[in-house]
Amino acid sequence: LSTEELQKMANRVVCSTLAIPITTSRNAVDSLLVMDDSAAEKQRRLATLLMLPSPPNRQQLVKDLVKFGSLQYVTPELQNLYNYLEVEFHPLQLYPMVQPIINFVNNNEDLTIYVPQLEDIIVTRVLKQVSQVYQ
Repeated sequence: LSTEELQKMANRVVCSTLAIPITTSRNAVDSLLVMDDSAAEKQRRLATLLMLPSPPNRQQLVKDLVKFGSLQYVTPELQNLYNYLEVEFHPLQLYPMVQPIINFVNNNEDLTIYVPQLEDIIVTRVLKQVSQVYQ
């Protein structure tokens, strides 16, 4: 693989991982009540196909980005996006900080499909961070 191809693949992996919706934390009973039999079966089959003990979730996939070193291959803009969304805490400055990055992603034809989901994640992060400030 050339470095350009590696960077393109890493960019897609990071964008697709960061675009996964943030779920609200539930206890085991709540998650069982919400998930019907067909959804639970799909989750079990997914885990089996991936040879994992449990289905992957956003939190684990984000940890895997760091664990497997995917972030070192992405563009600086996406490294900053990861830091702003997952590491740093800037409730009032988050949107202005990520706006140029969203424009970069939107102008990249390989990544433009992730823009609506990333915008939803940004709004969710802003709301969660602001709610932490005012608790």
